[in-house]
Amino acid sequence: NVLESLGIGHISDRIPESDSAFKRMRIPVGTSLAEIERITIEETLRATGGDKAQAARTLQIGLRTLYRKLKEYKQK
Repeated sequence: NVLESLGIGHISDRIPESDSAFKRMRIPVGTSLAEIERITIEETLRATGGDKAQAARTLQIGLRTLYRKLKEYKQK
């Protein structure tokens, strides 16, 4: 099974250095963009200790967008 690595650094360098456990994510080739987005948001929230404002800044999206995405994920 071939895997591609997506480093969180590719998304943003705003995650604190001390949280090295969340520097890399492994996403299988063929994963849908919607699923990659969901995984990225969830991992960024973990890396920020659940701080939604910081996660939104890290992901370079609006806080309202983050809340909307989280609401969409709960409905699925």
